[in-house]
Amino acid sequence: QAQLETAHSEALRSFADERGQAAEATAEVSKANEWARRARAEFEQLLAERDALRVAADQERAKAEAAERTIADMTSVGNARFAESEARGAEAARLLEASRAEVVALQARAEDVERELQKQREALAQAQQAVAAAESRTVELEA
Repeated sequence: QAQLETAHSEALRSFADERGQAAEATAEVSKANEWARRARAEFEQLLAERDALRVAADQERAKAEAAERTIADMTSVGNARFAESEARGAEAARLLEASRAEVVALQARAEDVERELQKQREALAQAQQAVAAAESRTVELEA
């Protein structure tokens, strides 16, 4: 009987030890599950932050590309306007040179006309002198 009670006592003690170990293992599993749940939550949060950063980066990239296109368009328009301005400037310079040449030609013609006019004045003066001399001679002859 004493052996039975001793064996029973040892079995109860062994069972209690195993229950204690099972409780400790269950507590460890619960801790591990909680840690895994927290790690998963942090991982999900990091994924959400990463996705938000990707969206923001895509938006910034789109803004930068739009700005680059705007700059390229403005540069193109500026270059076209500059080329047009240069063409107008070249045309204006050509017209100015043509006008200067025309002025020189007109001045030369004016000088030619002035010389011709001077010759005609001199011829007119000579003719007037001849008329005056002829009138004077006519008056003399009539007298």
